Amino acid sequence: MDDSYLPPSDSPSSPSHHPWTPRHEWTAAHATGDVVYRVVLASPRWSARLWSALRAAHPTDGDVVSLGGAYIGASESGEIEVVSAGEDALESLDYAINDVLVGPLEPGHDLRVRDEEIAPLNLPPN
Repeated sequence: MDDSYLPPSDSPSSPSHHPWTPRHEWTAAHATGDVVYRVVLASPRWSARLWSALRAAHPTDGDVVSLGGAYIGASESGEIEVVSAGEDALESLDYAINDVLVGPLEPGHDLRVRDEEIAPLNLPPN
């Protein structure tokens, strides 16, 4: 699992404001839809209010928010976990992380990111 630190950004509204990008190994090897990707984010600027707003704006299933092809959950420690699988998994993660989660953060935020590729899914044949 990669545990990286992202320095404060200049401006979350700038077009280049993409603090998270998939690891090179992920983009180079992403040829099938049977791999699950998980990214865990933590920021001291996130609060229960942000989580409540996220739940109000998007469909939920229990404690999980459904956002297109990504699923978002919050831990008691304040971390937010984003999980996606399928052919568009990396694009779904990019949208969920960079546009929805990181977008509301103010300039100068600190963001910690851990990501991992979970073993391929064992799906039954059709």
